Amino acid sequence: MSEFSVSLINGTFSLEEGQKIIRDVVASKIAFHQKKRLSSMIKHQATDDFSDKRIRELKQEIETLTQHLSLVSSHTRLTIQCEIVIKVESKED
Repeated sequence: MSEFSVSLINGTFSLEEGQKIIRDVVASKIAFHQKKRLSSMIKHQATDDFSDKRIRELKQEIETLTQHLSLVSSHTRLTIQCEIVIKVESKED
């Protein structure tokens, strides 16, 4: 197994910019799971329980973020660091 990482977000942003960046990343993940759920319904006539759960969790994360950031001044700067760790595993048949 090999492992590497990608620095997805690394910077300091205004409150508005930071919120938009985070919301856009989470919205992309929600869209991914919505498409996956729809595909499962079309192909297998079954729900994708994992995607349903992740959509709920991601929406809750956005709500939590909104609550936390509503308490800070609009002049606040946000430092956001987001690193993605990728592990490559061989699947042996």
